[in-house]
Amino acid sequence: MYPTINLGSWLSIYTFGLFMILAWAVFFILLHYISIRRGFSKHIFTSIIDFTLSIFFFGRIFYIFSDWRTERFLFVDLFESGNIFAFLKDFFITDNYSLSFAGGIIGFLLVFFYKTWNAPKERPRYWDAIVPSFLIAASIGYIGALLWGQVYGIVFNSFISVTYDNFDSIVPFQNPTFPLPVMYAFFAILTAFFIYRVEHKMTVPEGFVGYMGMGIFGVMLFLWEFMNGASDLFSSRVFLNLTQIIALGIISYAFIWLMRIIKS
Repeated sequence: MYPTINLGSWLSIYTFGLFMILAWAVFFILLHYISIRRGFSKHIFTSIIDFTLSIFFFGRIFYIFSDWRTERFLFVDLFESGNIFAFLKDFFITDNYSLSFAGGIIGFLLVFFYKTWNAPKERPRYWDAIVPSFLIAASIGYIGALLWGQVYGIVFNSFISVTYDNFDSIVPFQNPTFPLPVMYAFFAILTAFFIYRVEHKMTVPEGFVGYMGMGIFGVMLFLWEFMNGASDLFSSRVFLNLTQIIALGIISYAFIWLMRIIKS
Protein backbone atom coordinates (compact mmCIF):
# COMPACT_ATOMS: atom_id res chain seq x y z
CA MET A 1 0.00 0.00 0.00
CA TYR A 2 1.26 3.49 -0.80
CA PRO A 3 0.79 6.72 1.18
CA THR A 4 -1.88 8.95 -0.32
CA ILE A 5 -3.29 12.44 0.07
CA ASN A 6 -7.06 12.09 0.14
CA LEU A 7 -9.10 15.04 -1.10
CA GLY A 8 -12.50 14.09 0.15
CA SER A 9 -13.89 10.75 -0.94
CA TRP A 10 -13.40 11.30 -4.66
CA LEU A 11 -9.68 11.83 -5.16
CA SER A 12 -6.58 10.09 -3.80
CA ILE A 13 -3.14 11.38 -4.80
CA TYR A 14 -0.23 8.99 -4.44
CA THR A 15 2.58 10.92 -2.75
CA PHE A 16 5.31 8.79 -4.28
CA GLY A 17 3.77 9.47 -7.68
CA LEU A 18 4.01 13.21 -7.00
CA PHE A 19 7.75 12.91 -6.50
CA MET A 20 8.07 10.84 -9.67
CA ILE A 21 6.25 13.56 -11.64
CA LEU A 22 8.48 16.19 -10.03
CA ALA A 23 11.61 14.21 -10.95
CA TRP A 24 10.33 13.78 -14.53
CA ALA A 25 9.64 17.52 -14.85
CA VAL A 26 13.02 18.52 -13.41
CA PHE A 27 14.80 16.09 -15.73
CA PHE A 28 13.34 17.48 -18.94
CA ILE A 29 13.55 21.12 -17.81
CA LEU A 30 17.24 20.66 -17.06
CA LEU A 31 17.74 18.82 -20.36
CA HIS A 32 16.26 21.76 -22.23
CA TYR A 33 18.28 24.36 -20.31
CA ILE A 34 21.63 22.54 -20.39
CA SER A 35 21.24 21.52 -24.04
CA ILE A 36 20.87 25.18 -24.99
CA ARG A 37 23.94 26.02 -22.93
CA ARG A 38 25.81 23.29 -24.81
CA GLY A 39 25.15 25.10 -28.05
CA PHE A 40 22.10 23.24 -29.38
CA SER A 41 19.83 25.89 -30.87
CA LYS A 42 17.28 23.18 -31.68
CA HIS A 43 17.77 20.06 -29.61
CA ILE A 44 16.02 16.69 -29.60
CA PHE A 45 14.25 17.33 -26.29
CA THR A 46 11.81 19.93 -27.64
CA SER A 47 9.29 17.07 -27.86
CA ILE A 48 9.17 14.83 -24.80
CA ILE A 49 6.07 12.75 -25.51
CA ASP A 50 8.00 10.00 -27.29
CA PHE A 51 10.60 9.89 -24.49
CA THR A 52 7.89 9.73 -21.83
CA LEU A 53 5.89 6.98 -23.53
CA SER A 54 9.01 4.91 -24.19
CA ILE A 55 10.19 5.28 -20.58
CA PHE A 56 6.81 4.12 -19.27
CA PHE A 57 6.37 1.30 -21.80
CA PHE A 58 9.79 -0.27 -21.30
CA GLY A 59 9.69 0.40 -17.56
CA ARG A 60 6.50 -1.64 -17.47
CA ILE A 61 7.77 -4.41 -19.79
CA PHE A 62 11.02 -4.86 -17.88
CA TYR A 63 9.17 -4.95 -14.55
CA ILE A 64 6.86 -7.68 -15.83
CA PHE A 65 9.74 -9.84 -17.05
CA SER A 66 11.87 -9.27 -13.95
CA ASP A 67 8.95 -10.27 -11.69
CA TRP A 68 7.68 -12.93 -14.07
CA ARG A 69 6.63 -15.33 -11.32
CA THR A 70 3.68 -13.10 -10.41
CA GLU A 71 3.30 -10.75 -13.36
CA ARG A 72 3.05 -13.57 -15.93
CA PHE A 73 -0.61 -13.95 -15.01
CA LEU A 74 -1.23 -10.73 -16.92
CA PHE A 75 -0.47 -12.69 -20.09
CA VAL A 76 -2.09 -15.90 -18.83
CA ASP A 77 -5.39 -14.03 -18.39
CA LEU A 78 -5.03 -12.56 -21.89
CA PHE A 79 -4.54 -15.94 -23.55
CA GLU A 80 -7.30 -17.61 -21.56
CA SER A 81 -9.93 -14.89 -21.91
CA GLY A 82 -8.83 -13.20 -25.12
CA ASN A 83 -9.89 -9.87 -23.64
CA ILE A 84 -7.34 -7.48 -25.12
CA PHE A 85 -8.97 -4.42 -23.55
CA ALA A 86 -8.66 -5.83 -20.03
CA PHE A 87 -5.02 -6.65 -20.79
CA LEU A 88 -4.28 -3.11 -22.02
CA LYS A 89 -6.01 -1.65 -18.97
CA ASP A 90 -3.96 -3.76 -16.55
CA PHE A 91 -0.77 -3.09 -18.54
CA PHE A 92 -1.01 0.69 -18.83
CA ILE A 93 -3.11 1.65 -15.79
CA THR A 94 -1.27 0.35 -12.77
CA ASP A 95 -2.07 1.49 -9.25
CA ASN A 96 1.13 0.30 -7.58
CA TYR A 97 3.92 1.88 -9.67
CA SER A 98 5.05 -1.48 -11.01
CA LEU A 99 7.77 0.01 -13.18
CA SER A 100 11.39 -0.96 -13.65
CA PHE A 101 14.03 1.73 -13.17
CA ALA A 102 16.37 -0.14 -15.53
CA GLY A 103 13.57 -0.49 -18.09
CA GLY A 104 12.93 3.24 -17.95
CA ILE A 105 16.59 3.90 -18.74
CA ILE A 106 16.41 1.52 -21.71
CA GLY A 107 13.27 3.27 -22.96
CA PHE A 108 14.95 6.67 -22.84
CA LEU A 109 18.11 5.40 -24.53
CA LEU A 110 16.22 3.80 -27.41
CA VAL A 111 14.54 7.10 -28.30
CA PHE A 112 17.78 9.01 -27.78
CA PHE A 113 19.79 6.77 -30.11
CA TYR A 114 16.99 6.82 -32.68
CA LYS A 115 16.81 10.62 -32.68
CA THR A 116 20.59 10.96 -33.00
CA TRP A 117 20.94 8.18 -35.57
CA ASN A 118 21.92 10.62 -38.32
CA ALA A 119 24.06 12.78 -36.04
CA PRO A 120 26.19 10.41 -33.92
CA LYS A 121 28.94 13.03 -33.51
CA GLU A 122 26.53 15.15 -31.45
CA ARG A 123 25.97 12.41 -28.87
CA PRO A 124 28.98 13.27 -26.66
CA ARG A 125 27.67 16.83 -26.28
CA TYR A 126 24.22 15.50 -25.48
CA TRP A 127 25.65 13.18 -22.82
CA ASP A 128 27.15 16.23 -21.13
CA ALA A 129 23.57 17.51 -20.75
CA ILE A 130 21.79 14.21 -20.08
CA VAL A 131 23.96 12.84 -17.29
CA PRO A 132 23.90 15.81 -14.84
CA SER A 133 20.17 16.32 -15.51
CA PHE A 134 19.51 12.66 -14.79
CA LEU A 135 21.58 12.62 -11.60
CA ILE A 136 19.73 15.60 -10.14
CA ALA A 137 16.31 14.26 -11.14
CA ALA A 138 17.15 10.79 -9.84
CA SER A 139 18.08 12.21 -6.44
CA ILE A 140 14.60 13.76 -6.21
CA GLY A 141 13.02 10.42 -7.01
CA TYR A 142 15.13 8.64 -4.41
CA ILE A 143 14.24 11.22 -1.75
CA GLY A 144 10.58 10.68 -2.61
CA ALA A 145 11.11 6.94 -2.21
CA LEU A 146 12.53 7.52 1.26
CA LEU A 147 9.92 10.01 2.50
CA TRP A 148 6.86 8.16 1.29
CA GLY A 149 7.49 4.63 2.44
CA GLN A 150 8.88 3.30 -0.85
CA VAL A 151 11.96 1.95 0.94
CA TYR A 152 13.92 -1.03 -0.29
CA GLY A 153 16.96 -2.56 1.34
CA ILE A 154 18.19 -5.58 3.21
CA VAL A 155 17.21 -6.04 6.84
CA PHE A 156 19.77 -3.91 8.63
CA ASN A 157 19.92 -3.05 12.33
CA SER A 158 22.00 0.09 12.77
CA PHE A 159 21.72 3.74 13.71
CA ILE A 160 21.29 4.53 10.00
CA SER A 161 18.47 2.01 9.52
CA VAL A 162 15.04 3.12 8.36
CA THR A 163 11.92 1.71 9.99
CA TYR A 164 8.34 2.47 8.95
CA ASP A 165 5.71 1.45 11.46
CA ASN A 166 2.66 2.98 9.80
CA PHE A 167 0.01 1.08 7.84
CA ASP A 168 1.04 2.77 4.57
CA SER A 169 4.47 1.18 4.54
CA ILE A 170 5.18 -1.55 1.98
CA VAL A 171 8.31 -2.74 3.81
CA PRO A 172 7.68 -6.41 4.69
CA PHE A 173 7.14 -7.10 8.40
CA GLN A 174 8.23 -3.53 9.25
CA ASN A 175 11.84 -4.57 9.75
CA PRO A 176 14.62 -1.97 10.01
CA THR A 177 16.13 -1.73 6.54
CA PHE A 178 19.27 -0.41 4.95
CA PRO A 179 18.54 3.15 3.72
CA LEU A 180 19.26 2.45 0.05
CA PRO A 181 17.36 5.53 -1.26
CA VAL A 182 19.49 7.75 0.98
CA MET A 183 22.68 6.33 -0.45
CA TYR A 184 21.47 6.64 -4.01
CA ALA A 185 20.31 10.24 -3.54
CA PHE A 186 23.53 11.25 -1.77
CA PHE A 187 25.87 9.71 -4.33
CA ALA A 188 23.81 10.98 -7.27
CA ILE A 189 24.10 14.57 -6.01
CA LEU A 190 27.76 14.05 -5.13
CA THR A 191 28.50 12.74 -8.64
CA ALA A 192 26.66 15.66 -10.25
CA PHE A 193 28.67 18.12 -8.14
CA PHE A 194 31.92 16.30 -8.92
CA ILE A 195 31.51 16.38 -12.71
CA TYR A 196 30.42 20.03 -12.47
CA ARG A 197 33.65 20.90 -10.63
CA VAL A 198 35.75 18.89 -13.09
CA GLU A 199 34.27 20.73 -16.05
CA HIS A 200 34.79 24.15 -14.48
CA LYS A 201 38.27 23.49 -13.14
CA MET A 202 39.71 21.68 -16.15
CA THR A 203 39.58 21.98 -19.91
CA VAL A 204 37.96 18.76 -21.04
CA PRO A 205 36.70 17.64 -24.48
CA GLU A 206 33.02 17.23 -25.29
CA GLY A 207 31.53 14.13 -23.76
CA PHE A 208 34.18 13.67 -21.10
CA VAL A 209 32.08 14.75 -18.11
CA GLY A 210 29.04 12.93 -19.48
CA TYR A 211 30.81 9.60 -19.90
CA MET A 212 32.63 10.00 -16.60
CA GLY A 213 29.41 10.71 -14.72
CA MET A 214 27.74 7.82 -16.53
CA GLY A 215 30.49 5.43 -15.48
CA ILE A 216 30.44 6.58 -11.85
CA PHE A 217 26.67 6.20 -11.68
CA GLY A 218 26.89 2.74 -13.26
CA VAL A 219 29.40 1.62 -10.65
CA MET A 220 27.19 3.06 -7.90
CA LEU A 221 24.15 1.18 -9.20
CA PHE A 222 26.03 -2.08 -9.52
CA LEU A 223 27.51 -2.00 -6.00
CA TRP A 224 24.58 -0.62 -4.02
CA GLU A 225 22.11 -3.05 -5.58
CA PHE A 226 23.75 -5.79 -3.51
CA MET A 227 22.08 -4.05 -0.56
CA ASN A 228 18.65 -4.11 -2.22
CA GLY A 229 17.46 -7.32 -0.63
CA ALA A 230 14.85 -7.97 -3.32
CA SER A 231 15.09 -10.75 -5.87
CA ASP A 232 13.92 -10.88 -9.46
CA LEU A 233 13.93 -13.34 -12.35
CA PHE A 234 17.59 -12.59 -13.07
CA SER A 235 19.11 -12.52 -9.58
CA SER A 236 17.58 -15.91 -8.79
CA ARG A 237 19.50 -17.38 -11.74
CA VAL A 238 22.64 -15.35 -12.43
CA PHE A 239 23.21 -13.70 -9.00
CA LEU A 240 22.84 -10.20 -10.49
CA ASN A 241 19.48 -8.44 -10.74
CA LEU A 242 18.22 -6.60 -13.81
CA THR A 243 19.45 -3.22 -12.62
CA GLN A 244 22.97 -4.59 -12.11
CA ILE A 245 22.99 -6.13 -15.58
CA ILE A 246 21.99 -2.78 -17.09
CA ALA A 247 24.62 -1.10 -14.89
CA LEU A 248 27.34 -3.32 -16.38
CA GLY A 249 26.24 -2.20 -19.84
CA ILE A 250 26.39 1.45 -18.76
CA ILE A 251 29.86 1.00 -17.26
CA SER A 252 31.15 -0.73 -20.39
CA TYR A 253 29.73 1.93 -22.72
CA ALA A 254 31.13 4.78 -20.63
CA PHE A 255 34.56 3.14 -20.31
CA ILE A 256 34.88 2.50 -24.06
CA TRP A 257 34.06 6.08 -24.96
CA LEU A 258 36.24 7.56 -22.22
CA MET A 259 39.17 5.56 -23.55
CA ARG A 260 38.45 6.84 -27.07
CA ILE A 261 38.42 10.43 -25.82
CA ILE A 262 41.63 9.99 -23.83
CA LYS A 263 43.44 8.35 -26.75
CA SER A 264 42.36 11.07 -29.15
